[in-house]
Amino acid sequence: MMRLKHSLMLTCCFCHLFAFTHAQFRVLDSQSHEPIAGVYLVIKQEGRQLSGSSDEQGFFRKPFSLPATICLKAIGYHEIKDSVLQQLPDMIYLEPMKTSLNEVEVSSRSLQATTIPHNNYHTQVFSQELITQKGAVNMGDLLNTELNAKVINNGNDGSSLLLQGLSGQNVKILVDGIPQVLGMSNEFDLQQLNLTNVERVELVEGPLSVQYGTNALAGTLNIITRKMDTGKDWGIGLHSFMESIGQYNMGLWLGKNWKGWNTTLDLSYNHFPGYASHIYRSRINNPTHTVRGYNWSPKRMLNGTVKVYRNWKGVDIGLQHNQLHQVIDNKGEQDAGTAYLTANDHWNVSDRWNTSLYAHGTLGNQALLDLSNSYGQYRLEQTEYLVNVQNGTRKILENPVDRFHTWTFRGLYATSATEGSPVDVQVGYDVNLNDGKGESIADTAKAVNDYGIYGGLGVKVWRMLELRGMLRYIYNNRYDASSINLLGAGLPVVPGMYVFQNRTQMPGKIPNFSYTIYMWKALYLIKCYS
Repeated sequence: MMRLKHSLMLTCCFCHLFAFTHAQFRVLDSQSHEPIAGVYLVIKQEGRQLSGSSDEQGFFRKPFSLPATICLKAIGYHEIKDSVLQQLPDMIYLEPMKTSLNEVEVSSRSLQATTIPHNNYHTQVFSQELITQKGAVNMGDLLNTELNAKVINNGNDGSSLLLQGLSGQNVKILVDGIPQVLGMSNEFDLQQLNLTNVERVELVEGPLSVQYGTNALAGTLNIITRKMDTGKDWGIGLHSFMESIGQYNMGLWLGKNWKGWNTTLDLSYNHFPGYASHIYRSRINNPTHTVRGYNWSPKRMLNGTVKVYRNWKGVDIGLQHNQLHQVIDNKGEQDAGTAYLTANDHWNVSDRWNTSLYAHGTLGNQALLDLSNSYGQYRLEQTEYLVNVQNGTRKILENPVDRFHTWTFRGLYATSATEGSPVDVQVGYDVNLNDGKGESIADTAKAVNDYGIYGGLGVKVWRMLELRGMLRYIYNNRYDASSINLLGAGLPVVPGMYVFQNRTQMPGKIPNFSYTIYMWKALYLIKCYS
């Protein structure tokens, strides 16, 4: 008999004694009994191998003969691999993983995955399994093959992002819901967003400007870091990822549950020795034929995260600290103007850290409370050296150092619509205090403080249609936000409307859709803040 009887959760009679040709079968979810599209199937028979994917209705229609060994894989489901000797059932059921997220939707500050019905922002979730399958070490690796996202790589400065045609300055970056200090250009280097300690990544494409301000026009990216399993006393893990070009990525994590406190420590180290292509080398012409530089400069990066929290009456209260140290060594080629005796080297050092105190959880069954207070700092040191290539001596030509400090205070209270009350409410505040010092920052631009109060009202019009209106009041110490001019009244208010249709109430009728409307005056705010 065959072992698929248990793993496929089927009961059937095997009355055929000889191998035969099976025309098709269907793959379904074992819990919802809905078809699963895109299931990857590999069938191994004596002397040959057949592969393919299930269609939108879950059917795999390529004929094959038995006996054979089959393997079915789908993201979010347990893999099935077994030998089939006589007959394969018409329907195969895949068991969802316990860590899979059903109808994952996100809300407000934290973007913590939740199933509260009113959080209707469609979210693309990258699970830890998917990150591992893609071999993604940093955020640039993860988003490089995604639709609507374009990663621009620079050999010396890292990777930048275009999301829905807008630059990375319009993408809000969060770690466990905490906004991060972005530095001088308000744009993150995606290579600095390490994924070795990540549980999942959540991406909301489209404007969340009412909730997060103008730099969330293109989308919001939230990185959920690893937490210690509450069912275990302690845990430890070691991981590594190496590439043939000499890049090494290593990480270590430790976890401990102690008297109700959940503690996690993550450390990771990334080393890239640099790369110079044959084309780059062929263009170097000096008497010694010595190549000093690289297409991709050598880089070293160290990441660390400490997270301590405990649950109190349904609310997680904790402290978290993230820190990064990165060094880029950009060597220059010998200068023909000095008879190839000197070269200009650049040494860039980045330090970023963020400490936050937060409280996140549910009050009762239908209310969400989310509070965070954080302080972040970013330091960038750029040193230029004049190097004597004959004796190796060098002197400093320039050594500018820029520092950025950010205080962030955010709070949210949200209720959820119920059968008895079709209305839900969101109210919150958002305060960002930014200060910068350094040779690259003008005295008149050192401090930029932004204050916001926002709220929203959602109404379930019909059992599968929901409408949400939201407003954000803005005050800024450097920019005149009244130029938004809501309704011609000179009000510094950003409006928004969200329409959501949920087909889960009427399965099989029409697909899910969502639409976000932001009045054109809101776009003027981007111009004011530029």
